[in-house]
Amino acid sequence: PVVNAVLTEKHHTCEDSGIKLDVQLDLPKSLSMEPLHLCSILGNLLDNAIHGAGASGVKEAAIHLSSVVEGDYLFIKVTNPSQEPSNKPAAGHGYGSRILRDLSAHYDGNYWGTFEDGIYTATVSLIWV
Repeated sequence: PVVNAVLTEKHHTCEDSGIKLDVQLDLPKSLSMEPLHLCSILGNLLDNAIHGAGASGVKEAAIHLSSVVEGDYLFIKVTNPSQEPSNKPAAGHGYGSRILRDLSAHYDGNYWGTFEDGIYTATVSLIWV
C-alpha cells in the first residue's frame, strides 16, 4: 500500500507535467526493509527523474521505473531523458542523491547513475532478505 501511494502521487505529478510514467515493479512480498525507506527510495528516484525529464526539453518525455530481484539483491532502476548532469548540483538540489546513497548503503547496496545519449539511468541495489 505504501508503494502504491507513492506511485499514485508521482503518476499525478508526471501527468501534470506532461510526462509519461511507465512502471514495471517486481517486488518481493516480504522485504526486510522499513516501508518508509522503500518509499523514500522510490520517491527520490522519481523526483530526480521528473526534474531531469522536465528540464530535458524532450517533447513527450517518458520515465521508466522497474525493479528485479537477483539473488539476495533488489535492483530498482529509473531511466529518463535528461540534459548532461552537472558535477555540481543547483542550489537546493542534490539531497535526493545523498538520501539514495545513504539508504542503499544502509541495506548493503549501492546507488549509481549513468548518462548516455540524452538518457539518465539511476540504479539502486539493496539486500532485500
